[in-house]
Amino acid sequence: MSNNPFAGLPNNKFGNAFDLSSLKAPAAESALAYGKAVTQGNLVAEFVKESNNKVVVLLCWSPRSAQAKEILEILGKLETADQNAWLLGTVNVDTEAAVTQALQVQSVPVAIAIIQEQIIP
Repeated sequence: MSNNPFAGLPNNKFGNAFDLSSLKAPAAESALAYGKAVTQGNLVAEFVKESNNKVVVLLCWSPRSAQAKEILEILGKLETADQNAWLLGTVNVDTEAAVTQALQVQSVPVAIAIIQEQIIP
């Protein structure tokens, strides 16, 4: 008795298998094509300050979350359709830990509005 589980199969059984190594890697998604990235350095100087002129919406998201990426795309299209009447800021919770903590984000996706320098969850 052989320990090889494939011992009884003919060698040509897998001859028509597709070589996956010939496939190109999928193109990286450009999720940040929408909105403007929020960082610890620009949160107050750009986004909070701009909230005196127009509504600022911060989307806290993760590129690991399909739902978050979908919401980011929807909000980005809405911002464009509204001719930038409001500002979309994107907080990648995977890379902006300080901003995530300051905004007290507990799960993603979550949208936070800032109006007249006041945070509205």
